[in-house]
Amino acid sequence: MIRPATPQDAPFVAELMFQAMEKITYILVDEENKEKAISLLLELFSMKNNQYSYENTLVYVENNKILGSLVYYNGADIDRLSASVFQYIKEKYGRDVSLEKETEAGEYYIDTLSVTPEAQRKGVGSALLRYLKMSLKNQKLGLLVDVENPNAEKLYTRVGFSFVDTKILGGDIYKHLIW
Repeated sequence: MIRPATPQDAPFVAELMFQAMEKITYILVDEENKEKAISLLLELFSMKNNQYSYENTLVYVENNKILGSLVYYNGADIDRLSASVFQYIKEKYGRDVSLEKETEAGEYYIDTLSVTPEAQRKGVGSALLRYLKMSLKNQKLGLLVDVENPNAEKLYTRVGFSFVDTKILGGDIYKHLIW
């Protein structure tokens, strides 16, 4: 079953988000500290009006266990949503941080798609992607995939994504795919 996330899903989804965006969370917390990074994601997920919020998340649940999550938002909202994240980091850690824009108006952006290790290669990621595509009435979807993650890229191209260009995020090169 796929459903909208709730704040109570935070402990499960924060771990999944970290799995998908480890490098970026280390930039946000300014150190390679997994616990601190997951704690930040847990806090942001539990809050409203930011790009990592439960408001922007779908979860795949089977036998009352979350097996996957998909965080997405309208690309036109990137400035507002990311500003909220950067402001929270400034208030919590007392430092300024910013990242390159991941998306723009004209696409719904998939920020993270992650599946628990035991559920990988069982259709959970594909199901989440197809559900989102159908829910948004075939609006254009976009995402970035790490050039060093060919397995993720295979999943995306298999469901219908195509390569558009490359983007830099957090100093790394990503492929920008759309569907």
